[in-house]
Amino acid sequence: MTKEKQIEEMALIIHKIMPIGLELSAAVATDLYNAGCRKQNEWISVEERLPPAGKGVLVCFDHFVGIDFMRSDGQWDTFNADNSKRVTHWMPIPKLPFPKISIPRVSEDDEKGR
Repeated sequence: MTKEKQIEEMALIIHKIMPIGLELSAAVATDLYNAGCRKQNEWISVEERLPPAGKGVLVCFDHFVGIDFMRSDGQWDTFNADNSKRVTHWMPIPKLPFPKISIPRVSEDDEKGR
């Protein structure tokens, strides 16, 4: 399978999981592919080791992918809060494919029309 076809399939999966638009899904899929996520061994089994507490990671559970973090007590915060979903694998979140957004500060004088 070609790189382009793998990225296209990843983009469709991402779009189904997170309805963020096909263009952004394709950008995320490209970034994930380039970061090496296409290799199955990039996923880390929770039996092998757990992520550092408080750091957001991609998690795989019940055949789905999501974002979660490990609490300091060794429990998953979001998806496994009620223990109904068992996280089996995790991996670091790659850098996002778009730049940071800066919001200009508004002074009190600007708000008052001065």
